[in-house]
Amino acid sequence: MQRHPYRDLVRWKNDPRRKPLVLLGIRQVGKTWLLKEFGRREFEDCAYFNLEEDPTLAALFQGPRFRSARSRSSLFGL
Repeated sequence: MQRHPYRDLVRWKNDPRRKPLVLLGIRQVGKTWLLKEFGRREFEDCAYFNLEEDPTLAALFQGPRFRSARSRSSLFGL
């Protein structure tokens, strides 16, 4: 199940000026699968953080920049 966002992730990975990546969006659209598959295929090591399970980490992403993206699927570098 490889979809078009995977190509965007590969482009992000290959950008020498890439920034940390945050993926936001509605439930049940494949975000977790996409990032885990991307991490497994493209990197030797990968860390996964679920902000729904860790309120301390979630608090780091409460600013207006993130609030506006919560209602739609978003893939962007910070």
